[in-house]
Amino acid sequence: MLAPQLSPVPGVASSTGLTLWGAVLSTIILELGWNLGACADPQRDGVQIMIQNGDRSVSSGEYSDALSSYSAAIELDPKSPMLYSKRAAAYLILRQHGHALRDLDRAMELDREYVQGFIQRGRAHLEVCKFDGAEEDYQAVLELKPGHKTATAELAKISDGRKSEKAMKEWHEKGDFQKARDAMNGLFGIAKDCLSARLLESQMSFAEGEYGQVVSQTGRILKSDSRNLQAFYLRGMAYVQLGDVTVAKQHFGEALRHDPDYKDAKNAFKEVKAFERKVKALNAALDAREWRTAQSACEEALEFLPNDVDLRWKLCQSLHYGGNQTGAIEACEKVLELDTGHDEAEALRIHALIAAEEFERAVEEGEAAYNRNRESSKLREAYHAATKALKKSKRKDYYKVLGVPEDASEPQIKSAYKKLALKYHPDKAVDKAEGEIKFREATEAYEVLMDPEKRARFDAGEDLDDPNSGMGNHPFFRAGGFGGQTFTFHFG
Repeated sequence: MLAPQLSPVPGVASSTGLTLWGAVLSTIILELGWNLGACADPQRDGVQIMIQNGDRSVSSGEYSDALSSYSAAIELDPKSPMLYSKRAAAYLILRQHGHALRDLDRAMELDREYVQGFIQRGRAHLEVCKFDGAEEDYQAVLELKPGHKTATAELAKISDGRKSEKAMKEWHEKGDFQKARDAMNGLFGIAKDCLSARLLESQMSFAEGEYGQVVSQTGRILKSDSRNLQAFYLRGMAYVQLGDVTVAKQHFGEALRHDPDYKDAKNAFKEVKAFERKVKALNAALDAREWRTAQSACEEALEFLPNDVDLRWKLCQSLHYGGNQTGAIEACEKVLELDTGHDEAEALRIHALIAAEEFERAVEEGEAAYNRNRESSKLREAYHAATKALKKSKRKDYYKVLGVPEDASEPQIKSAYKKLALKYHPDKAVDKAEGEIKFREATEAYEVLMDPEKRARFDAGEDLDDPNSGMGNHPFFRAGGFGGQTFTFHFG
């Protein structure tokens, strides 16, 4: 099973933080609108209408609609840096930093002295922890307007941000996740969408087995940067651990679509494909009741997903029905370690103990399991089977006496009895005393097993020598028991 291999790279902003940031950016957008006259063109009226529509959408919090309006304005006036700045601000509200930075880059290409654009891009860079880019933008502002207060203040934030980022990475490398998160929180106070920090946070969550958190955290990263290869890969690995290999494969494929040579995603994609083939072979073997083949396929699949409950459960079944009761007991116990409420695995473990002739242990553990969940029919049946097996183990086993299986037909029973009768007949036995005992036991077994009523009572666990015996009204009794259950074998 491959594990995520990312460069050391962490966070959660509150809904209040998003609202405040949205308010700041909304103000920036609307302020930019007042400068329209400076960048008007012959199609000013159309542009003006689109800007007004966009500004109204921003004021009402409909940022996707605002993006549509600003995009329409850009189509009419593609050389206005102010329009790109407006759309970038809307993207930032939606935390789509990649799109925002592309718009701001375009704005700066159009006007290298656009102070508001430098400030806005500096903030966008700072938000995602791109300190070098932010520093360059604010230095550019100071060159255009020496002593600019906003640029000076933001440069001080960059210095603090770098210190927090360094501390975060150092603590992570030392394996102290708590101190790494403390430093990370300080960093988020300056750069709340720092992608390297978000990725590191996701890595730590993955290492701690918090795969649902990884999905959520990387989803936020991809919202900010829709082409982040590491986020696609890490999210895919989380889905693998959650058992959704189809979605995992989609994420690896998306990473490869952006970069066909991305090694981590390429290897993961291949392993998932191989895993799917193994699961297909496993299910086919289970459906065909080819238990040894199923066991082998299951063990191979578990190399990729060692803690998958469904695979562990199928291994438990394969071993039990394949006759390896010691292995089945261990496999079922592993299922229960992963899922303490897996009644099917608990019941099958009891049946494996019975098959291994550990009758007293089967009764003791079967009773304990049933007492934990008296609503479970499978546990009730397993407990009943254990008590019956223990009782049967303490009486004569007529099937063993004749040397026939429990599902033996009448002709098989007759044939077996005839051989024993000839061998142990008092007139022919070498040891007459032993022969008499063996002959009497064989005759007794023959009489019981050839009588349908007595055989049924014997199979039900009754002691035929006990006149008070009768299991017909036993609260746990039901013909067929666990062995009559059928299982559906489908991965996932």
